Amino acid sequence: MEQLKAISSLRQWWDNNSFPVYIFFVTWIWLNIISYATLYYFPARSVSANWCIFPRNLFIEGWARWDSGWYLGIINDGYTNIANSEGQRDTVFFPLYPAVVRLLKLIIPNDVICGLIVSNVAFLAALIILYRLVISRLGIDIAKRCIILISVYPFSFFFRAMYTESIFLLLVLTAFYFGEKQKWLIASLFSAASGASRITGFLTIAGLIMLYIEKQGFDWRKVKHEIHWIIVGAAGPVSFMAFLAIKFGEPFAFAKNHLVPGRITESILEGSVSNFDAFLSATTLTTKFYPLLNLFYICLVPCTIVLLLFTYTKIGVAYSVWGFLSVIVSSFGWRSMGRYAVVIFPLFISAAIVLKKEIWFKTAVYLSIVLLTFFTLLFTHAYWVA
Repeated sequence: MEQLKAISSLRQWWDNNSFPVYIFFVTWIWLNIISYATLYYFPARSVSANWCIFPRNLFIEGWARWDSGWYLGIINDGYTNIANSEGQRDTVFFPLYPAVVRLLKLIIPNDVICGLIVSNVAFLAALIILYRLVISRLGIDIAKRCIILISVYPFSFFFRAMYTESIFLLLVLTAFYFGEKQKWLIASLFSAASGASRITGFLTIAGLIMLYIEKQGFDWRKVKHEIHWIIVGAAGPVSFMAFLAIKFGEPFAFAKNHLVPGRITESILEGSVSNFDAFLSATTLTTKFYPLLNLFYICLVPCTIVLLLFTYTKIGVAYSVWGFLSVIVSSFGWRSMGRYAVVIFPLFISAAIVLKKEIWFKTAVYLSIVLLTFFTLLFTHAYWVA
């Protein structure tokens, strides 16, 4: 009897969650096929600075690039705060992702494989939670469109790589998921974990506060002492700051070390002026550099803000506030805006609502697939894209 109940529960779970699982594996297979096939026939450019980390296996090599090297250093050697040739330091990266990978490494003695397992499993779990969250608020049709849109977003390949995007998305979504159920302590613990995984994680606190107030009907008289649990979310970033203060005497090293070449070198306003000037200049053609990618990132910022205004009216103030704050903070590193936007899940919920006509939705999906394929090829072949 117990076995029959277990089988019935498993079948019920599969019926409820098969769609995001299916989309996950279809896109995973596609991206790995194009990565392996193109690396086999057209090897990645061999420049050591591009972190060609795992050349012995073409299935894995393309997914450990660029910042993956920093994470591997932290996993194996801990934080050093030693500057490289461009002045960049490992203390700019938050500790949760490398800590989880290091724990898994106790079982699987290969840090790159462990990193990819953590990223992909976290992304699958995030898709399932996002699916359930959207169904509860907006229904199954919008939930399915949302899952497809986030999975084929042109920079969603970062969810598959040895980067923090997957685990951060999972933690933030789980915080909101338990917030919707008004389990504020559990929500705050996941909020704290998100704050230990990347710099924008502390914004989850603001999102949960707004969600709490929204659940009370914006009636301050209904606010109870349980709102204090949300402050637990500060434990993640505060703990990392305490560690940096004790070990290096610089609690804000993660912010300070962003202000170096290769990271934040100009504001988005300065970048807009310089890149639009370059775009309109005929002499740009002779330099062999046309700033199309930079212009794409710059234009992405106002587009996300417009979508988040739509989020405010259709989904709720909490998701809109969290998304808006995430866009503002991320815009300081606008040259990576394509990657930063991938974890701002309210954008994809809003897009799923806006693209209600089949022709609009299919056009967006097909265009995204083309761009996703192109950017994946660039990334896996050691070209910087975000």
